Amino acid sequence: MKVLITGAAGFIGSHLCSYLLKQGVNVVGTWHKREISLTGVKRIKTDLLNKEEVKKIILQEKPDYIFHLAGKTLVMPSWENPQETFLHNIFPILNILDAVQKTQTQTRILVFGSSSEYETNSKSINEYSKLGVNSPYAVSKIIQDYLGLLYFIGKKTDVVRIRPFFIIGSGKTCDVVTDFSQGIINIEKGKQDTLKVGNLKAVRDFLDIDDAVKAIWVIAQRGKSGEVYNLCSGQSVIVGDLLKKLIRLSGKKIKVMVDPKLFRPIDEIRKVGNNQKLKQLGWKPTVSLDKSLKKILDHQRSMQ
Repeated sequence: MKVLITGAAGFIGSHLCSYLLKQGVNVVGTWHKREISLTGVKRIKTDLLNKEEVKKIILQEKPDYIFHLAGKTLVMPSWENPQETFLHNIFPILNILDAVQKTQTQTRILVFGSSSEYETNSKSINEYSKLGVNSPYAVSKIIQDYLGLLYFIGKKTDVVRIRPFFIIGSGKTCDVVTDFSQGIINIEKGKQDTLKVGNLKAVRDFLDIDDAVKAIWVIAQRGKSGEVYNLCSGQSVIVGDLLKKLIRLSGKKIKVMVDPKLFRPIDEIRKVGNNQKLKQLGWKPTVSLDKSLKKILDHQRSMQ
């Protein structure tokens, strides 16, 4: 069995590579700027915006599964440069879908959307909850998601869509857990005296990367073509409470200051997912939030 992972050098991509290699899967990974360093992965440098290159790779490798993880992943930069976000989040998946359809390659494509696609909701969000437009990034992921659905309906392409919520773990950058952890470590080392934070009242759904990659493989193998699955823990966590957990793990007194500059232009007060559809495939989360936070802090310390 062979899989092709675009964006294999990224956070989810690199962890997915490691997990699938342990399952005995033949892994091919594409990269553009940040090279893949995993032993055992066949590495292909390519530009996914070049449709001929994409077609060539698919014809050459003939993967059983394509996990499309490449693209822009951050909300705040999408406000600063929406054109770049749309370019890299829409056209690569269009090239992949089109290449698979035109070459008649028998492969299942996993299209990764985002919880950002959903409107903020006071209840848990299931796959049929209302979509929203909270940022240029969110709009780009909705388009990406629906291109997958379009090719399933119109071209009978084998597509399964995944909407990750807040996946956390070692090696991730530019997310709330990593930022908190790095700030706490800097205070421990005397490099700064205050931890500046954004909205501590926000409610989020955090899932450990180890649980996430197992779920992705379950969806790939057992998910129904054309369907969409939330990738989440199903547990609500107030960001301020998460920060308290990290501070307790540190054991040091941490001075915290709320900085309005760190708030998003359109702040999503609550984003908590419903994972019952995913659980019906035979998956369940096993890594506690406390264990996940400790792993992240330990990893950050080891990188100093």
